[in-house]
Amino acid sequence: YLHVTSISMCDNDMLSLPEQLCDMKGLQQLDIRRNRLQQLPEALGAMLALRVLHADDNRLKTLPISFPLLPMLRICTLANNSLSWIPNQVGNMNSVTEFVISGNPLRSPPLDI
Repeated sequence: YLHVTSISMCDNDMLSLPEQLCDMKGLQQLDIRRNRLQQLPEALGAMLALRVLHADDNRLKTLPISFPLLPMLRICTLANNSLSWIPNQVGNMNSVTEFVISGNPLRSPPLDI
């Protein structure tokens, strides 16, 4: 799987992502929209090549602590989940150019965004 750069797993009714997915060090784009995910694996932060993450229309309640460690992430869409807060460290992710969090019950956006 070292040469796979893009994976789309939309509309699969998944409850969780396999931890092994995070071992795909060359993965640049991950599309997991329209599933039933409640959380993302903590190992997500080890996906150092990840540039695009589409995780809209799931049931995500939190983001992994490692999320702000994604150094190459450019586009992240998390619309229509169940996120009530976003870690403040997200504001320090200088590579991010598009961050969509609409349709979540956020209590307040991170101050650094």
